[in-house]
Amino acid sequence: MNILVLTSTYYPYVSIGGPVFTNHNLYNILKLRDNILVITTTYGNNYGAKILSSNKNFKIIYCNNLFNFQFSFKYIYIMIKNIINARYIHAHGPYSFFIFPLLIANIFYRKNIYLFLHGTALSKNINIYRLDKFIFFILIKFLSFSKVNLIYNSNYEYLNSIDLIKSLKFKIIPHTLPIPNFKYKKNHVNRVVFVGRITPIKRVDILIDAINYINSFRINNLHLDIIGDGDTGYINYLKAKGGGNINFTGQLNGDDKNSAILNSDFLILPSYRENFGNVVIEALSLGIPALVTDESPWRILNITNSGGTFDGSLYDLIFQIINIYNKDYSSLSNNARSVFLEYFSNEKIYEYYK
Repeated sequence: MNILVLTSTYYPYVSIGGPVFTNHNLYNILKLRDNILVITTTYGNNYGAKILSSNKNFKIIYCNNLFNFQFSFKYIYIMIKNIINARYIHAHGPYSFFIFPLLIANIFYRKNIYLFLHGTALSKNINIYRLDKFIFFILIKFLSFSKVNLIYNSNYEYLNSIDLIKSLKFKIIPHTLPIPNFKYKKNHVNRVVFVGRITPIKRVDILIDAINYINSFRINNLHLDIIGDGDTGYINYLKAKGGGNINFTGQLNGDDKNSAILNSDFLILPSYRENFGNVVIEALSLGIPALVTDESPWRILNITNSGGTFDGSLYDLIFQIINIYNKDYSSLSNNARSVFLEYFSNEKIYEYYK
């Protein structure tokens, strides 16, 4: 076996990108032919399993009764055995069910480990003084004696992670996507889109407020498509705030989601913070500029004139939406596609793993 993937869930709300999907792209680009084993839990709707099934190199073991601290000696044995047999190990998330067997196996065998953090070490996301979090990061310190590389998705994630692990070896590897086919749009259609898990941290409510404010002054007659699923109570609250120009589509995947993004002028993510934001590269790959909170790694959108960021306030969000609509759309779209091709296409990923 060449690669063992350890992940606690398939991240069902992300159709392209996210832990397993990132590896799926990687293995296809590297044209690996050896068997790849994924050990995971069945948490979520297993949309990822359908994606993985198209790659015949994958074998999947489900740990049905494992999640975080719920241990099973049977699965610990399975994980240790496969950790020993693997040449490379891709582990997703530092405090999850596989950290202990990973540590045990590496007392006796030094392995090539890529430990993908996915924002879990951001100082704003965790309380290191909680006992469970502290224990897990101490275990990561022990793993540093083996050939482990911590993987950050962006320089922003590294700089804003806790100091306890910054001395460890690391690589910055962004998520990537295949290059899709698309047609450049020449004109606005006065429609923006949000894509993601609909929870309070995503702050879709201030996006609705911004669209309603802009429309109340007839600056633009903007429509907003909200794509995703999530917190039912929060969604009902948002529907009560929205008007006739606000459309809730529910969860969309694959071509349906890409079509919805293509039918908009801009992607807008008003979250409190974004560790990476896979949907941003999905939009850029389609030539759709993005407007994202500046608590994210996406300030490159300002530098390259392929969208922009805002400071998190409702007033700046309103200003930036109006401002971006006053720019030349053809240039924004061309720049968005160029940024994707330069930094985030699958063809760029191989160099990160050399």
